[in-house]
Amino acid sequence: MIGIGNIKMSKKAKVILSTSVLLILIVLYFISKKHEKNRWENEFIHFDSTEIVGELEYVALVSHGVVFKIKNNRDRFIFYPLTSDLNENRIFDHLATKGDTIIKGKFADTLKLIKKNKKYLYTFDQFQWRLDTLK
Repeated sequence: MIGIGNIKMSKKAKVILSTSVLLILIVLYFISKKHEKNRWENEFIHFDSTEIVGELEYVALVSHGVVFKIKNNRDRFIFYPLTSDLNENRIFDHLATKGDTIIKGKFADTLKLIKKNKKYLYTFDQFQWRLDTLK
């Protein structure tokens, strides 16, 4: 008999217990992946389907993307901006600061950042490739 604390267990019981714990961990892993997929999908749908116009309150990195909030708007938005010639290859979260203006129409494929009267255009990852990695 093998003892765990004050509990004595046979080798068979220990194998059953270990297997059960392993199965629970595997199930929890897949549940967390499903939750992560739903969260990303919901965040993207919220960002994509919202007209965003206003003054930037804050910007930060989150989940390999960028989170920002518009002044006098209770929502926060997460998106995955792409650096390109459209924005002079400037990384969004390095360039954008409090007080800059953000403009994005509903279902638009480009977000406009206006900084000191200069316009920077940012396309962004469409959500589908992230879903494919979580299947």
